[in-house]
Amino acid sequence: MHFCAGRGADPLRLALPLLAEWLTAGFDQGLAASSINTMRSSIVGVWEVLHGERKLAKHPVLSALVAAARIRRPTTPRYDSVWDIGLVVRYWLAHPPAADDDLHLVRLRALTLLLAATFQRSSDIARIVDDSWAAVDYVDDDTPRRAASFRVRGPKEHRLRVGALSDPHWLPLLPADHELFAACAARAVFTYRARVAALRCPLSGEATFLSEKRRRTGPTMHFFPLGAKRVSSVAKSFIHDELGVDRAFTGNSFRHAASSGALRAGVTVEDILAKGRWRSYSTFKLWYERAASLARNPAAAAGPADPPLPVFVPLRRDASRPPGRAPGAPARGRGRGRGRGRPGGV
Repeated sequence: MHFCAGRGADPLRLALPLLAEWLTAGFDQGLAASSINTMRSSIVGVWEVLHGERKLAKHPVLSALVAAARIRRPTTPRYDSVWDIGLVVRYWLAHPPAADDDLHLVRLRALTLLLAATFQRSSDIARIVDDSWAAVDYVDDDTPRRAASFRVRGPKEHRLRVGALSDPHWLPLLPADHELFAACAARAVFTYRARVAALRCPLSGEATFLSEKRRRTGPTMHFFPLGAKRVSSVAKSFIHDELGVDRAFTGNSFRHAASSGALRAGVTVEDILAKGRWRSYSTFKLWYERAASLARNPAAAAGPADPPLPVFVPLRRDASRPPGRAPGAPARGRGRGRGRGRPGGV
């Protein structure tokens, strides 16, 4: 509006030269290429509503401007290093669950372990459907095992399918005698769900995680869903106050730290891409794969060696169930269903 007012132009009837000048002015002010593209998208959306056409969306002049901005000022990753995800595992191994834990601690354990185990964004954690959680028994290499699964409502990869459920995300359900039981994300979530089951109401929605304080709505008190910003805030406070991580890292850095830590621990790239829902290795390598910075994280240098992360169930990329077979089912052959186009790990 200010740009058009300074030139005596009608903002509802922008001509192409004026729009190109506006985008160029934004670039000259130091805006990144992604911001320039957002500016173009906003104008295209308004143009489509007012004039009912999308000719402006792919106009060669505007496309060339955005392409030139990306070449001259490429977007750089936010982090050049990342903190050690093993700190989360070691912290909860040193603070095992107890029957008298308050709800805040139970939720903190479930949230942080789930972020470390699934490589998901804070927004996806906030949209996990509570009723989608399930436990499944299966047999893998003649060994009985258990796994937990959940689904996300409207994840980023389904941005064009509003309200769609994601494919199942799988987590191992470790037995109580396992050495990493205290750091089992699925067990922590099931414990939290049992604690808040009696607190749910229609206003709680379908989200798994709820706000820790009841907000007054009319004459009664209700627990509301925990939003994405609050999930990120809780995660940020945890890594800063409890783990001593550099404050340059936000709660969303869990996705970088967990996936990079899994890669250093020897997990295959195919498994990591499938679990984090990355479409290509180039995206993961450019934005997420980072070396651990011990200089920013003194506790990581002083601590013991990282324990194996109890986060992976070796699944097919398109699996709707865990690997192996149901108890009592015959063993499957090795020749089918494990080709190059279906790597393991979700």
